[in-house]
Amino acid sequence: MRFRAVALACMVALLAVGCNTNTNAPVDFIVKPVKGGEDVQLSKAYKDKPVMCYMWATWCGPCKQIAPMMNKLADTYQGKGIAFLAISPEKLKVIQDSESHDPHMMTVMSDPYNAAADALHATAFPTLVLLDKEHRPIFFSLGYNDHTMDELKAALDTLL
Repeated sequence: MRFRAVALACMVALLAVGCNTNTNAPVDFIVKPVKGGEDVQLSKAYKDKPVMCYMWATWCGPCKQIAPMMNKLADTYQGKGIAFLAISPEKLKVIQDSESHDPHMMTVMSDPYNAAADALHATAFPTLVLLDKEHRPIFFSLGYNDHTMDELKAALDTLL
């Protein structure tokens, strides 16, 4: 029984990393702005710009826990040329309702096609992926622990 649990944990970890063997390949996806407008393609809208992708959900406890920290990082680094995207797979109305009560201080997007979740290998919430200016992942965090924000800040500093 213990062997099965370990094997299952290993399989989940492999799925979380993804099947793409080139983990440093540029990513691209299309998302929808929560405030309205046309779909946004990462490679076009954020060409030659580093992007911090924060995959979250309104029902996610750890997402609510780190949201103030993500807002603070966005406030600090957006002015230094790093774009911050808060991307949720939920329905547009659910995201809009949540944002009206507890807004993110970054661009909020919906992922109606699961394109961002697939491209970023977001198999749990929160998922944090920092992309360099070529949109190659340079930081990846699935879930949250006490060291996540310090590690993310260090990764953000490497882009400055």
